[in-house]
Amino acid sequence: MGIKGYLLIKDSAEVNEKIEWDRIKNLENIDGVTYSENHIGEYDYLIFLEVHKEGETLEAIAKKVKESFDFKEVKLLKINNHFLKHREIMEMEILNNIIPNKK
Repeated sequence: MGIKGYLLIKDSAEVNEKIEWDRIKNLENIDGVTYSENHIGEYDYLIFLEVHKEGETLEAIAKKVKESFDFKEVKLLKINNHFLKHREIMEMEILNNIIPNKK
């Protein structure tokens, strides 16, 4: 499992719907960006990131995203991988209780 995180992005200018749609499509072409969508509120976009390459970082992907579109603000939120591992272990324990062991 790769390192995962989110970006909250403020655009540098008001953009129309077509430009916004084009940006979302182009964001998803950046290596490490898994999913992007426009957002209503303080930030304009929510981007899901996942590191797939050895030595790559979430910070490097965030920098690529910011430089690609000259966004006003890019805020990185890292996901705690220890919690994800704990959740996976809990799910496995639940499955072990549901599926009887054959001895």
